[in-house]
Amino acid sequence: MKNFKESEITRSDVTAIRDELNKAIADKLAELGLDGEFGNASYDANTVSFKVQLTRAGCLTREDQQRRDDLVQRVRWDAPSAITSEEAEEFVDMVHEVRGQKIRLTGYNFRAKKMPVEFEKVGAGTMHKGAEIFLTLAVQKHFGALAA
Repeated sequence: MKNFKESEITRSDVTAIRDELNKAIADKLAELGLDGEFGNASYDANTVSFKVQLTRAGCLTREDQQRRDDLVQRVRWDAPSAITSEEAEEFVDMVHEVRGQKIRLTGYNFRAKKMPVEFEKVGAGTMHKGAEIFLTLAVQKHFGALAA
């Protein structure tokens, strides 16, 4: 890591600084029972500012919890008959097979028009976004055909 007393901060420096800081705080966060990181940054030649978000280990961030709550609400709307929030929560926690893929639904973004459904591919552990059809097919398979 270079010394910045003599040089200006550049985009590549910001990435390197963020990576170094995240490595430096990882052990302390684990000791405290927290998850977190230095996130997006804004910078100029002399200053860099990072977004920092910390959560209790294993808990969802505020944004992730909101998307999960939106997903539960969307499942309740899509179900062919009235279901409770608890039933929708149970459905969201399940692993679903959609188009030959095992997925776990993680969130719904009402503002995303093309890819509102957020899910994790089970086994791979990778996060993805998908079209409404992923949710529709999972709901149909679990609760029966959607009402017309």
